[in-house]
Amino acid sequence: LISDFMIQDVITADPDSLALSAIKGFLDNQVHHLPLLMEKIVGIVSRHNLVKNIVDSANDFSLVS
Repeated sequence: LISDFMIQDVITADPDSLALSAIKGFLDNQVHHLPLLMEKIVGIVSRHNLVKNIVDSANDFSLVS
């Protein structure tokens, strides 16, 4: 069963939390994905999604070139 392989102590994030909080969650817990929880799972964010969004929205393109 898939339940034999699942993690029960899941690290989650609040959808309204700051990106820096999610980054800290990724690094502190050595995970690549964080489920977003508001009484139930409302989404999931990955390291890749977060970094891509930050880079895409950077106003100072000299930081990413």
